[in-house]
Amino acid sequence: MDDPQWTRRDPGVTSRDAQGAQQAGGDSLVRLPGVLGSRFAVEGELPVQGAESDLLLVREHSGGEQRYVVKIYRRGYSADREVWEALPRLTSRYVVRVLETGHADGRDYEILEYLPEGNLKALSQGRRVDPTAAVAQLAEGLKALHDVGIVHRDLKPENVLVRGSELVIADFGLSRVLEQSVVFASASRTLAYAAPESLSGQVSPARDWWSLGMIARELITGRRPFDGLSETVVVDHLATRAIENDDVQDPHLRLLCQGLLTRDPRRRWGYAQIMAWLRGEAPAVQEEAAEPVRPYVPPQASSSSGAQRPYGTRPPDGARLPDGVDAAADAYRAEGRAALWEQRENKRKAGRSAARVRAVLWSLAFLALWSAGSFVVAAMAGETQPGETAGVGGVQRASEVPLGLMLAAGALAWLVSAAVEVALAHQQGADYLAGGPWAALAKGGKVVSGGLSKTSQAVSNTARRTGVRGCGVALLAAMIPVLMLLVLVSVLSSLAWLLWLLLVAVATVGHALGGGVRSHRWREANSARRKEVIEG
Repeated sequence: MDDPQWTRRDPGVTSRDAQGAQQAGGDSLVRLPGVLGSRFAVEGELPVQGAESDLLLVREHSGGEQRYVVKIYRRGYSADREVWEALPRLTSRYVVRVLETGHADGRDYEILEYLPEGNLKALSQGRRVDPTAAVAQLAEGLKALHDVGIVHRDLKPENVLVRGSELVIADFGLSRVLEQSVVFASASRTLAYAAPESLSGQVSPARDWWSLGMIARELITGRRPFDGLSETVVVDHLATRAIENDDVQDPHLRLLCQGLLTRDPRRRWGYAQIMAWLRGEAPAVQEEAAEPVRPYVPPQASSSSGAQRPYGTRPPDGARLPDGVDAAADAYRAEGRAALWEQRENKRKAGRSAARVRAVLWSLAFLALWSAGSFVVAAMAGETQPGETAGVGGVQRASEVPLGLMLAAGALAWLVSAAVEVALAHQQGADYLAGGPWAALAKGGKVVSGGLSKTSQAVSNTARRTGVRGCGVALLAAMIPVLMLLVLVSVLSSLAWLLWLLLVAVATVGHALGGGVRSHRWREANSARRKEVIEG
């Protein structure tokens, strides 16, 4: 590994082929595939995790100070094999080195160089970053990607790592290899840095140049794109408006932002224009209106002259809009809203691992309840020697209480409850227990408290009307049922452990049924949220 080699592992390797598969390392909850567990020791998880993968910091078992990052794709996600095939042709020092790719234990993985100096986001928060130098380096990295046919699709400061004085493009999780200049694919991307055409799933190299423009603008102004705006507003802005750059004071830097943030991807600056700009030249920039603009009109919706209007421009003043333009605008916004919902769903699903951990932790309350109750029931039954009998209220009972049976039943009930909660956590992801595990109890306590308060008020009002002071008679009347209950409990103490097992069983079944109700209600609420986003 000291000498980076581009290798591919056989896809059939499993944990049975490695002796070190049990190495979990550090505090990580993610395990290395077996073929990697025999080679690396895990030092921990990196704090930056994606929706489709986990990142582990590892060191070779053989010793040495060299450390690497292992990117393990989660189940249900896989790397683009065409991207993997193109990676060996990447030689730019401005692109992170992927040292190895493979598949083991049902998951794809990548081994990357470890860059401990952080990313551009953290760097720019600590000190000022020269936007000109940053653009020059990132442009070289993007050109290297585009030369081998890779479009990054998710370029943002978090995906730009720092290696000394160099910026390095990383994270190809959403990358695609293009066999033609423009294709259509999933609309997944980070919204704030996404090009307008990405709302409809259009993928081309121009998409990355827009993202570079947003990064440059952030470095120049010190403000994140669309900071403080809701996702719905951002989608509408991208679909209908140009990016204003009047707040960029330096004319040369403003020209860069205007060129890279041109809405028409066919007229947007690329590598050639950026190189010219770096030499001090002023490449042409398409003029764009600052007010709302019309989306791209397909050729069949163009005017009778056959001339196709540029993407994101309006017809001349007084000209009649061609048929279909409004329908195209509506369709474009609909695609943007669908992409917004997809991004929200990805965030929710990315929280599944943490949700499952929360589910197990809070379900431990059931284990504690059933265990404590078992000991209390055993204590209430009293301690006698095995085989003796005791009578209470004329009822004969066996003195031995099966504490072990009650504890086993409690543990089984907890496993069922934990399974119910884990299933809900997997379904709901980041939405799981949004109100906290005790929200329902708090609501119930509020109802009970309100009922007692109303009862107390009613008694007080009755006392004022009748002139009777004190509640002695009412208290005595209330004690009669309590005494009767105590007598009943003492009579049934011989059956206490059976009643307790029945209570555990009924409560567990109720919890399972309640989990089904919670799942149904969440699905309905999620469908309503989806309808609200999709239909605007």
